[in-house]
Amino acid sequence: NSKNCLFLTMMNTSPFSYNDLSETIANSYMLALSVNTIPYEIEKGAHGWDILIDAAYEEEATRAIEEFLFETHTHSSDTYVEPLFPEYINSYAGIWISLVLIIIHIGLFLTHEHDKFIKIYGASARSILQGEYYRTVTALMLHRDTLHLIGNSVFMGLLGSAVCTIFGWGSGLLAVLISGIIGNLLNAYLYEVNHHSIGASTAVFGALGILTGYQWVSHFSRYGFRLKSFAALAAGLALLGFLGASKDVDILAHFFGFISGLIIGIFYHLWYISHKNNKTQTIHFILFVLIILLSFLKI
Repeated sequence: NSKNCLFLTMMNTSPFSYNDLSETIANSYMLALSVNTIPYEIEKGAHGWDILIDAAYEEEATRAIEEFLFETHTHSSDTYVEPLFPEYINSYAGIWISLVLIIIHIGLFLTHEHDKFIKIYGASARSILQGEYYRTVTALMLHRDTLHLIGNSVFMGLLGSAVCTIFGWGSGLLAVLISGIIGNLLNAYLYEVNHHSIGASTAVFGALGILTGYQWVSHFSRYGFRLKSFAALAAGLALLGFLGASKDVDILAHFFGFISGLIIGIFYHLWYISHKNNKTQTIHFILFVLIILLSFLKI
C-alpha cells in the first residue's frame, strides 16, 4: 500500500522530519520514539502526518526507527516500509584512490625521487619498531614498479569501492586504510629486522578481509551454524590464497592485512549504526586524509 510507505526528508536545518506518514505508521514511529525517550512533535500535513524531531536527536531517532523497521520487516510478511537509508549506495571511491596511487608513482619517477622515498617511507620492520610508525601508512602509497602499481590499483578500485559502497565513501576509505596500517604493523612485529616492503596490497587484502567479515556475519545471522554461513569466509580465504600467495610478494603482509580487515568487517556488522550521513562520511574522510598527510610529514 503506497500510503504506508515512508517518505523521509532530511532537512538542512533543525528540526528534521518524517513526512507524509499514514496514521498507522505515524503511531508506530511515535511508539518507537517514546520507548527510547526521544522528544518529538507531530503535525497533520496536507498528505499525512509529519513527525518533527530536534536535530540533536537525529542519530538516536534514526537508530530507533530503523530497529522498528527491521522488526516490522522480519515479523510481518505483508507490511513493507522503506528504510530510512538504503543499505547500499554505490560508491567509486576506491577508483579515485587508485588514481591517487598512480599519480604518486608517476610523480616520483618524473622527479627521480622514487628510490629516496622508498628508503625514507617504506615499511622497514626495524625502523617501525624503533618508533617510525608513519611508515606503516606511507608504505601503502609506494610501489616498486609499474606492474606492481597496476595490480594494486585494479584491485583497490574494485575491492575498495565495494567496501565504500557498504560503509559509505568516507568510512570505507578509513576502514581500508586502518586495515593496511595494522597489517604492516603486525608484519613488522613478526619480522622485527631485515624486512622492507612497500605497496597498497596490504590494504587491498584488508579490503578483501572487510568484505569477507561483513558477509560472513551477514550469512551467519541468517543461516546460523549451517554450511551456507561459512561460504563467504571460504571464498575470502580462497581469494587470499589465490591472489596473495604468488611469487615475489609479501605473503605475511597480505595475510595480516586480510585478518585485520576481517575483524573490522565483523565488528562493523555487529555494532553497525547507520552513520551514512554526509557529516559522518566527511569527518571520516578528513581523518583518512590527515593520517596520510601527517605520516608523510613524519608526525
